[in-house]
Amino acid sequence: MYPDADALDVAVVSLTGKVTQRIRRAVAAPPTPEQTVALTAQIIDEFALDPGRVSPLGIGMAVPGLVRARDGFVHMAPHLPWRDVPIAELMRAGTGLPTWAGNDATLGTDAEAIFGAGRGAGTLVYLHGGSGGIGSGVRLGRAGARGGADLPGEPGAPVELGAPESARADSGAYLPELGHLMVNSEGVRCHCGAVGCLETEVNLARLRGALPDQDLPEGSRASELAEVLNAAGGIELPEVARQIGFLATGIRNSVNAFAPDLVLLGGFLATLFDVAPRQLTSMVRDQLMPPLAAVQIRRGTLGSERIHIGAAEAVFEPLLRDPLGDHRG
Repeated sequence: MYPDADALDVAVVSLTGKVTQRIRRAVAAPPTPEQTVALTAQIIDEFALDPGRVSPLGIGMAVPGLVRARDGFVHMAPHLPWRDVPIAELMRAGTGLPTWAGNDATLGTDAEAIFGAGRGAGTLVYLHGGSGGIGSGVRLGRAGARGGADLPGEPGAPVELGAPESARADSGAYLPELGHLMVNSEGVRCHCGAVGCLETEVNLARLRGALPDQDLPEGSRASELAEVLNAAGGIELPEVARQIGFLATGIRNSVNAFAPDLVLLGGFLATLFDVAPRQLTSMVRDQLMPPLAAVQIRRGTLGSERIHIGAAEAVFEPLLRDPLGDHRG
């Protein structure tokens, strides 16, 4: 399930990574943690689950913020806004179901790596653009049977980066916040406190602002936005060209940091890619050293289902690791 500023999105996901049922419930204001738990419980009751065939293992939450993977503690989710919320514990108490919580972009990365466009990739960087900013995820190492990193650690566990080893042991992992890479030293100040972050320069609101005469609903799909942008001139639009340039710089920085085989783009970043795929790819590769310039850039293929599939994988992981264990929570 995915709590957002304007809606709560809950889905049923099978072990094969298929979304079988989904309910998106609009909210008038960002839901509090308590409202999120209560509304999730209501939606779960609305699902038509056959008790003879379906046995829920738990709830996976994809949260747009800094989430401690170890226990699902949300340090900060600016767009909800939540701060220091034990959301997994609250959801478990309110629904009676075991609950796992993680960062939405990280879980989306897992989904694309296991079931989507990232299958078979060794090292993968995922960048997703939404109304709240740019989220990111990184998976290092050769993919295993379920897409987990082939590196030391628990089988199937994603590699966790972003803090010293000692800090990780205490507070859990925070994958790199690539939306806060500096791409413009003369840019505007970001809500994080820095100047010229990728997500302030490559921004959905600014992109929509380049189309003042277009009637484009707020919830429009990336394909619809790409169609409108292309009809209006595509990369010839100054704002589109500007954002593609800064996106190329952000991707270059990510490639230099992690040397991925593949960079996947989702949300409105996939829209920018659709508008000018060759130009964006060339701009990235022209800024890289030859060994790194072989990186592939593609759009993600799972769309908005990626967060549900990724969140479900967090629930399924203990079962896949120990199929004969007791997973009733």
